[in-house]
Amino acid sequence: MENVNVWKCSFCKRISENKKSIQKHEKKCFFNPETKSCATCLWFSPLIADPGYPVRCYLDLLEETPKGTRKQLKTKCERWMNKKIYFDHETCENDDEMEENLLNGNEDYFKNLQRLSLIKI
Repeated sequence: MENVNVWKCSFCKRISENKKSIQKHEKKCFFNPETKSCATCLWFSPLIADPGYPVRCYLDLLEETPKGTRKQLKTKCERWMNKKIYFDHETCENDDEMEENLLNGNEDYFKNLQRLSLIKI
């Protein structure tokens, strides 16, 4: 048996024996908020992984693909918003109001929360 050191991505479960490989991966990892990808976006559904829940963007930004295939997910999305906003329950007195604004794709509602510094992301 041999002891092996590996490097792990700070954002997902990817591992490698090569440090440079993981550093390169982290710059484009879908779970790195800096890539502004669907995996960390407020508008991406499901917010919590659920295999039975349909994949969709509440702003309808995902491109349709042929039936039976997965939707094309995005990176560097100009309308990306960090999903941590939704999980910060201290930002809104009314969770139902927040959920309704999410499902309706109300960008202004969440931008206003950020502007008022009610949320820290």
